Amino acid sequence: MVAPLRGEELRVRDAVSFDGKGEIPSALEQFFSSYGADLVAGVLRILRARRVEVFSVEAVVSGELENAMVHLGVVGEEGSPRIRSMSITIYVSADGAVGDLEEVVEVAFDRSPLHQTLKKSVEIVRRTVIS
Repeated sequence: MVAPLRGEELRVRDAVSFDGKGEIPSALEQFFSSYGADLVAGVLRILRARRVEVFSVEAVVSGELENAMVHLGVVGEEGSPRIRSMSITIYVSADGAVGDLEEVVEVAFDRSPLHQTLKKSVEIVRRTVIS
């Protein structure tokens, strides 16, 4: 499938993919990736504004659906295909004290439009790893 985005074409597969393979990410994979990218960008923006030397910032995001079979239309399945829970781990490697870097990550979560929206409807487990 192709979805228009800012004058470009965004290629996307169906929302649910069980094989985890293929050249085109699923809609859910892109959704989780966008959430992680939003938070990484926020952490980088704050660190740069504070003139902190950054070595790397990464995010790993995963999620669990309530019942993916409902999305696929499996006969007899009940419930919702909604995202039940998500987890995100932010990895930060930068020149700074651990407490200061953890505070930067917290501020990034506070300023993230995606996180502030999602946290009201989805259980989100957060973890920060500083190195």
